[in-house]
Amino acid sequence: MRTLPHLAAAAALLLALAGCSSSMPAPTADQVVADLTSKISSVQPGEVVTAENDPNKLLGRPNGYTSAMAFTDSRVPTDPFPPAPGSIEAGGKVEVFESEDTAQARVEYIQQVTKGAPMLGEYIYRSGPVVVRVASGLTPDQAADFESALG
Repeated sequence: MRTLPHLAAAAALLLALAGCSSSMPAPTADQVVADLTSKISSVQPGEVVTAENDPNKLLGRPNGYTSAMAFTDSRVPTDPFPPAPGSIEAGGKVEVFESEDTAQARVEYIQQVTKGAPMLGEYIYRSGPVVVRVASGLTPDQAADFESALG
């Protein structure tokens, strides 16, 4: 008779722990960039995006990203014009959002904006609340490295 309450308490505890593990916090952009640099040898960390230097004015704002960071990729062609430091054209950018839905909305927005202007195109990958934007100067095979690294 005493084991039934103990089993119920143990089951409740296991369910609570299982619920906690599925709601792990999203990584920060610098953590994602560090992971990318460990998996893709041509990638180097770039500038951390702050509210002051954010060209998109999305950091910390409603439906914006919670963290963002640029990165460079040495495989990006620099002739005839070198890409501006910190720009996506120099390698890419990681944007982390509060939710998967907000990240997906960002992906769809970028795809819509660049759809009619191929020169603005970029590779874009999403995993959960993380969006990785990659320079269009890379070949499709090179850009696929980011998709693989993101998992």
